[in-house]
Amino acid sequence: MRRRRGTQASVLLLGLTGALTVGKTALAASRFELTWNAAGVERGERGERGCIAEEELKRAMSTRLGRDPFVPPGQGEIVVDGRELPGVPGHLRARITQRDPEGRVLGTRDLEAKNCEELRRSVTFVVFLIVDPEAALGGSTRSAGPPDAKSDEPAPPSTEETPLQARKERPAADKHDQRPPATVVRRRRPELAAVPPPLEVDLGLALVASNGLLPKSDLGPALVLGVMPSTLPLRFEWRGVYRIPVGRVAGYDFRAVEQQWRGCYVRRAFGSIFGTACAGATWMAILPDARGLAKGDQAPKVIFSPILALGPSLEIGETRLFADLSLALPRQRYAFSYRDDGRTTPLHEVSRIVWSLGIGATRSFR
Repeated sequence: MRRRRGTQASVLLLGLTGALTVGKTALAASRFELTWNAAGVERGERGERGCIAEEELKRAMSTRLGRDPFVPPGQGEIVVDGRELPGVPGHLRARITQRDPEGRVLGTRDLEAKNCEELRRSVTFVVFLIVDPEAALGGSTRSAGPPDAKSDEPAPPSTEETPLQARKERPAADKHDQRPPATVVRRRRPELAAVPPPLEVDLGLALVASNGLLPKSDLGPALVLGVMPSTLPLRFEWRGVYRIPVGRVAGYDFRAVEQQWRGCYVRRAFGSIFGTACAGATWMAILPDARGLAKGDQAPKVIFSPILALGPSLEIGETRLFADLSLALPRQRYAFSYRDDGRTTPLHEVSRIVWSLGIGATRSFR
């Protein structure tokens, strides 16, 4: 998952480059939609929600621009979607995403601040850059409101000259001035920032203990690959597990391999601790290593099953620590037996519920 820390100056610099990621389309647009979502983010002992209100942000922008640039939903050329995100203790986070009317992401920028006031200033500055970058970067300015009707004094004349006025009004003595003309310095637009990918990916390892699949409890390593949409509280995960029994039964050895596919809903509990609820499917293959098993039981057995999982996770920077309990409900409940002195003796049957406890860590990358 994506995280940044820095001073207020670095936050504003990130906002400056991020606000310009929409390119020429956003700069030419005159109608914007603005939404802000702070739901699910609680702060303080009294549980007040969020730092920024949508109407408050719109009023601040209208006052600063001297006009209301926002239109009702469905009428904008650029959609600016902001939301507050769960942050680590002592830091607040927000994400601003720009889209076109068809919903395609044009740019995304994450902001981080130490308090609500700093976050409000950073968000207002970034939205101001998106709506009117020329004014924000020191170009043409707009009045914050209509002129005072009671004032009869004329506006002071502008002290700036156009090139044509300068040529007409320059004294004749200037014709003999051999100094070279002043060089006109043009302000360059900042380079457009690269649009970050809409998905965040992490990779890690886990240790999984299980019971119910093999004759004995088993323990084994797992490879974990996760994919998370940047703007949704969802996580899609794949796990590959190799199961090794902790002992033999009647001298026979069993092993197993497993693949899991999960879709998870992630919700912040408090601080940097999150709760995760998952559902999906698993494919398990039991690999008997026993020549004395009854006829047919020596071949690998494949099991498909739905799976449910629940557990907490702790996010520290780009590292995610997790623990979860998962339950598989196999439909094929294979039974194994062996022959002893010409008699067939039951050895093991797959349980109705196969439970697993996993503990591990992942690291996000792009």
